[in-house]
Amino acid sequence: SVPDTVSVTEYPAPQLQLPPDTSICRNEVLHLSVDPSFVSYDWSNGQSTHELAAGSAGWYWLEVEDVNGCRARDSVFLLVLPIPLLNLPEVVYLCADNVVILDAGVQGQFNTYLWHDGYGYPIRTVSEPGWYAVTVDNGACRNTDSTLVRSCASIWAPNAFTPNHD
Repeated sequence: SVPDTVSVTEYPAPQLQLPPDTSICRNEVLHLSVDPSFVSYDWSNGQSTHELAAGSAGWYWLEVEDVNGCRARDSVFLLVLPIPLLNLPEVVYLCADNVVILDAGVQGQFNTYLWHDGYGYPIRTVSEPGWYAVTVDNGACRNTDSTLVRSCASIWAPNAFTPNHD
């Protein structure tokens, strides 16, 4: 009888590394990308390229295969955080030497308040017409809102009339 010979070749496992679990703000997208030299890509959503745009909360996993038929798998959890809510009015009217109070939220509701001119508190008193914008930050996400402060129209009414209309 003739002895059988078997040759075994051991290949290294593919190196696949997605980022660690992370978070994004609502309306943002996390771009996941891995080495484009793998033979196949199988993402949890069925996509089969080396890149994926993730915008919804949850687990994303990827399984790849290299030229030797070896496979590797990795995953990342994505948390989607809310954007801070602001609700400044579109237009506010400033009348007869009065002031307008603009309120960007309760003190301490956000980590930072930054108005267009560097003012750093949520409530401000305005005595001049113009655009006023504020950006708030909750420690993870930012949002900006603005309002237009307009002067009230002055209405002049005569207190007497003459026959020649002067």
